[in-house]
Amino acid sequence: MSENFTYSAFLSYSHRDKKAGAWLHRQLEHYRIPAGLVGKSTSVGVIPSHIGRIFRDRDELPATESLTAEVQKALASSRYMIVLCSPAAAASRWVNKEVMEFKRLRGEQYVLPVILSGEPFATRAGKPELECFPPSVRYKLAANGRLSAVESEPSAADLRKAADGKRRAVLKLIAGMVGVGLDQLVERDLRRKNRRVMFVTASSMIAMVAMSALTYEAVSARHAADRHRGEAENLIEFMLTDLRQKLEPVGRLDVLDAVGDKVIDYYTAQQTFNETTDDSMGRKARAYHLLGEMQFLRDHPEQASDLFQQSAAATAELLRRDPDNTQRIFEHAQSVFWVGNQDIQRGDLRAGEIAWQEYKRLADLLVTLEPETVDWWIEAAYGNLNIGNLYLRQHQNPRQALPYLEAALKTFQAALAVRPDSGLLKAEVSNSHSWIDLALRQTGHVQDVLYHMGIVYDMTQKALEKDPKNQSAKERLMVWHMKRAWVYQDTHNLAASIEQSRQSLALAEEWLRLEPEAAVAIRSKAYALYHLAGLAVESDDITSASELIAQASQFTETIFKDPTALEPWWQIMYAYSLVIDAKLSVRNVGVAFGANRFQHVATELQAYRDTLAGRQEGRMVLADFYKFYIQQLLLTGDAGGALKAKGELWRMVESENLDQIPVLLTTLYDIAKLVGDDVTASQIEAVLLERGYGVQAFEAGTAAKTISD
Repeated sequence: MSENFTYSAFLSYSHRDKKAGAWLHRQLEHYRIPAGLVGKSTSVGVIPSHIGRIFRDRDELPATESLTAEVQKALASSRYMIVLCSPAAAASRWVNKEVMEFKRLRGEQYVLPVILSGEPFATRAGKPELECFPPSVRYKLAANGRLSAVESEPSAADLRKAADGKRRAVLKLIAGMVGVGLDQLVERDLRRKNRRVMFVTASSMIAMVAMSALTYEAVSARHAADRHRGEAENLIEFMLTDLRQKLEPVGRLDVLDAVGDKVIDYYTAQQTFNETTDDSMGRKARAYHLLGEMQFLRDHPEQASDLFQQSAAATAELLRRDPDNTQRIFEHAQSVFWVGNQDIQRGDLRAGEIAWQEYKRLADLLVTLEPETVDWWIEAAYGNLNIGNLYLRQHQNPRQALPYLEAALKTFQAALAVRPDSGLLKAEVSNSHSWIDLALRQTGHVQDVLYHMGIVYDMTQKALEKDPKNQSAKERLMVWHMKRAWVYQDTHNLAASIEQSRQSLALAEEWLRLEPEAAVAIRSKAYALYHLAGLAVESDDITSASELIAQASQFTETIFKDPTALEPWWQIMYAYSLVIDAKLSVRNVGVAFGANRFQHVATELQAYRDTLAGRQEGRMVLADFYKFYIQQLLLTGDAGGALKAKGELWRMVESENLDQIPVLLTTLYDIAKLVGDDVTASQIEAVLLERGYGVQAFEAGTAAKTISD
């Protein structure tokens, strides 16, 4: 590459794409050309070891019709122009001016478009709001230096996930700048990854030493601090972004622990809020936020919570200084979300709800200030989705959750209408339908549940038709099959429920073959195995039930070593395994063994009573257990024990609340009929019939008795 240029490239982008512009700038300037290519001659010159300096105009251009002298000089001093293309860039007159000026200086062939969002040439299809190419990129220049009517045919790197993706797009751009084939960079990039652990470990240690030296200078001499603070903070940001990206895929985030300690020491030594510049405080907020994310990923909730709190304090101060700045509002909203997330993770639902309501308020404020910005719509949708999920999963209040979930769906749909090719928005629309059908399963009619499930299935199938390897879509389909199995169980179609459970199990096992540690797949496989075992018992298929219990027990053996230390979901699954095993044992051994066996299980379940009673899935397990326990008591003539057991269950599952999942209500109906409580049974039956679910009373057989007998 020629040495006559001060800059390798001029990076042009809309102010709204500032974050992406900063990211691309870092990627290019920090990229190291593979040693095997350095020094070779290509059509654009000798390949250097680094791309070189990239000019990035950091400020908004003034309200004039001409470019600043600094920008004019930078354009003339740049070998290439990189245009970050998006609908915002296409609508920016300044991006358009910069590209036109560069074309006049250097020509069409040195303009390198990079697609961030939107669609190229969408204007042709009558969708100008989706257009990502500015006019000066879409059209060639005429001889007089003005835009002609002749369309250009730019070859663009595409950052979008459904296209090149971030890494490949950057490599594609660099390959064009140094004059080599993309395959040469990709091949060497893969080789480099094999040496990543050794490289990044050494790099982090060197970086720590360098940062320590910079920190020492910062606190020892005021003048030196002003000069070096920026360098130290740049280094911090490098370690927590680029270096983290290299460490995370190889599972070595632990290498950054010592770096994190140094970062905290550095910022602790800095001035108070009132004395800290906006830029330095913004870097501090980002640093603490990134450290919090790393601790969250490594399952260190207390450390993560503290770091998110400190990040939120910094973003709150920045917002106080500039309350109408949408970027400051957005940054503080992210901090507030994570603070609330940590509160909820440790069980402080009240604090979590307060934080998430504040996140929602900030997201709604973004829409109020910039109603045309689709990204803000998406933030507002997430605000509603978060609150809806909180009411549904943590507060067990589906009726209060539904309006928030429906508002989230409506907003995601509006955003998708503007960005119809967005894979993220398609997934979130599907996700919202999925949450709504969960809420409706507890409160609504079965046809409404099936309607939303049908939309989820159709959208998931379309995603898989477009990309059969789409793991996210496969995950949604895996969950969909299990939820469909629940609906079939609710409507007493056990054969169909078994088939759906098998399909969910197959997808979980396929995923685990690719990623043996995938937590969602592990949970799904465990649930499917135990659910199939339970259905086999219900269907009197004792052979299949025994095989499935053995398979499930082997799969969960390591997980269930200390059940009391498990998270609630796994405790519920462990309790479910005990109940199914007890039911199977009774079927194998006989009635005489039944009551004693269930009494033993009842004692063991006491350790998980609060967890089971606090969640719908847990209540279902309790009801399933008590139904068979009561049956065994009645079969041995202990009517008083049966009534006592029924009273215990009724208190635990809040039986007066009929906003429960149908399979739970059906089980409560069966128990009420068993003990002769026809009034309660009639109330439950009326609710089930109103919601479209038939009632199948428990048939104990000729040997069973009810108290009413």
